[in-house]
Amino acid sequence: MTASAAPPVNLVRVAAALKISDWVKGKPVDLAAGKGKQVYVIEFWATWCGPCRTSIPHLTELQKKFKDKGVTFVGVSDKRWTR
Repeated sequence: MTASAAPPVNLVRVAAALKISDWVKGKPVDLAAGKGKQVYVIEFWATWCGPCRTSIPHLTELQKKFKDKGVTFVGVSDKRWTR
């Protein structure tokens, strides 16, 4: 019995626009404008989430390291989230 190759899967999808009311740090990000030129890492977090708060300094360091290589890190939080 021989294994057949699986058909190729298209994993590329267009991301929805970020609808952010208040940008705390940096300029608004237009995902469509960066298509094919920029890589975006979007981190969704909440103030009540301990691991989320712990990851922020690491993500800040990654942004500094990769900012000149076409990578932008965006942290998104909704101040209305409560636990």
